[in-house]
Parts: sequence; structure tokens; C-alpha cells
Amino acid sequence: MSVSFVGLVGCVSTGYHGSYYYNNRGIDYFEENEYDSAIQSYNKAIELDPEHNYTYNSRGISYNEKEEYGKAIQDHNEVIECVF
Repeated sequence: MSVSFVGLVGCVSTGYHGSYYYNNRGIDYFEENEYDSAIQSYNKAIELDPEHNYTYNSRGISYNEKEEYGKAIQDHNEVIECVF
């Protein structure tokens, strides 16, 4: 069975599973100290699934690394609101 690249991209880039893809891609960027790219990936994950609260945590950590503390606090507060 073969899957076209276009079909695969369509599956990955939309909805619930797409948010996991972009979150994991953000983690990869973060581990390479590419914080701006990580944040862009986390933004896409959140756009696809705003209830994915650990993505807010990951993005907040990336903002913290960039010393953008206000944005980091906003994201961490979002996690707290989702949990409680």
C-alpha cells in the first residue's frame, strides 16, 4: 500500500493528530535551541487544538528561554486554567 506525500501532509497538518505533530516538531526545535522555530510549531499546534494544554507549557518554556517572561507567564497561566 502506498500513500502519496500530499495525502500524508493532509493527514498530519489538520486536526487532533496534527497538533501532536506540530508539538513534537516544536520539542525537536527546542532541543536544538531554535526557540523561534519551536514557538512557531507550538503556535500551529495550539491553532489546531487549543485544548492541548501541554503545548502551552512547552511554548511558555521557549518564551522563558528567550527571556520573554510576560509571554511565558501567560502560557503557564493558561496551563493552570486548563488543569483547574
